[in-house]
Amino acid sequence: MTTIDTIRYNFLQEFFIQHEIQSLFVGPTGTGKSAYIQNVLLNKLNREKFITIEVGFSAQTQANQVTLTSFAYILFRSKTSSI
Repeated sequence: MTTIDTIRYNFLQEFFIQHEIQSLFVGPTGTGKSAYIQNVLLNKLNREKFITIEVGFSAQTQANQVTLTSFAYILFRSKTSSI
């Protein structure tokens, strides 16, 4: 359901991304932060210019796990895009 908050947060996120401004959405559990972000990243951005990678973190996530996963994805993308 579209609300004024949905429109507001979608606009802000698109603006921040297009102007290369870093942002962080914070709030209580269940307020839709992930849904707002996913909507913009998956549906509103130019797919010729942006690639979306979803990464989930937990209390057990370690920095080296994120680094290895990111490098593996980049390596995979570079191998498949040169074909």
